[in-house]
Amino acid sequence: MVTLQACSNGVVGDSPSPKEADIIPTKSIQKTSEPFSSGFAWFYKPPANNELSSLPGKFDFYILTHRDEEERDTLRALGVETPIPNYLLFAAIQDPGDCEKRPWGNQVAYLAGDFCRISAEHPNWFLLDVFGNRIKSNSNFYSMDMGNPEFQAFWVERARDLQVHYGWNGVFLDNVEASLSEHILEGAVPAKYPTDKSLQAAVVSFLSFIQKQGIGPLYANIIALKDREIWLNYLSYLDGAMLENYAVDWKGKELSYSDWVTEQNMLLVSQDMGKELILVAQGEREDFQRQQFAYASYLLVNEGHSYFRYALNHDEYDTIWWYDNYDFTLGVAPGPAYNEGRVWIRDFENGQVRVYPDEVRADIILFDAVP
Repeated sequence: MVTLQACSNGVVGDSPSPKEADIIPTKSIQKTSEPFSSGFAWFYKPPANNELSSLPGKFDFYILTHRDEEERDTLRALGVETPIPNYLLFAAIQDPGDCEKRPWGNQVAYLAGDFCRISAEHPNWFLLDVFGNRIKSNSNFYSMDMGNPEFQAFWVERARDLQVHYGWNGVFLDNVEASLSEHILEGAVPAKYPTDKSLQAAVVSFLSFIQKQGIGPLYANIIALKDREIWLNYLSYLDGAMLENYAVDWKGKELSYSDWVTEQNMLLVSQDMGKELILVAQGEREDFQRQQFAYASYLLVNEGHSYFRYALNHDEYDTIWWYDNYDFTLGVAPGPAYNEGRVWIRDFENGQVRVYPDEVRADIILFDAVP
């Protein structure tokens, strides 16, 4: 039998032996359902350089934004049959700088004059910091009070209008906060929600309200996550969720071994709930070791309800990155991932995946390959 192995440096070669030192026993990552083939996600804008026709056949899950309706319909004409949810910011609106200027289409105040009208007529919709100032981020986006019933109703009205008049299927919510981490970093803690618990309660009230309006399927990018129970709580109001710093954290960072295992198990529990997942790993395009580690981590937990992407934040989301290991045909996995010490393994019909979390590397092995 000839064995072809994609090593973590992107080069075909012999499999290194797992490290024997510092081995500690740990629980197996539990299987929750029958696995299916891997899938890949595309978001949030059409690809640059007129590469739209390259997406079908590669990507299986799509998220696009208002004013990309022409590209969305082209994808459908090219054979994409899955619903394409509409990207909308969860609790932020944009000041375009002029009441006559049209704002961006990625948020519910997308009509010219919306911001000026809301600012004048509904100042209580804005989220204020402890000094009484409106909380403002990049590109003149202002945080809104996600717990305000009037803002909630306005948000749903506009989301429904986009579906009725522009043909969108479902909604993808960006920046659904699981803690105050981002506000603390920016030095703008909301006066109304000074604790994680109070913020989370407001988020749940909004998610619950949206869920009841029948504008699904409903997905969300859950950010600033510190507690997996909050993720699972939010997920109960959603059809699926994105984890945007999957397996390797953000660029230049790495997860600890225990955090990696906890995250993997959280994602299996999520799929057991019947939820779809969009798992995004962050890194440089030519960091093949990081890419393969993240993708192999995904292969350990994919039970047919998740999609993967390796990219570099918003800088490269409109660029197609495709790797040789995406084309590997591993086949069905007859069982869950299991560990030998701190090495995690999953057997497939046509190969094996071996992940070394402590070294942030992985091997993807194909059996019976032609040399």
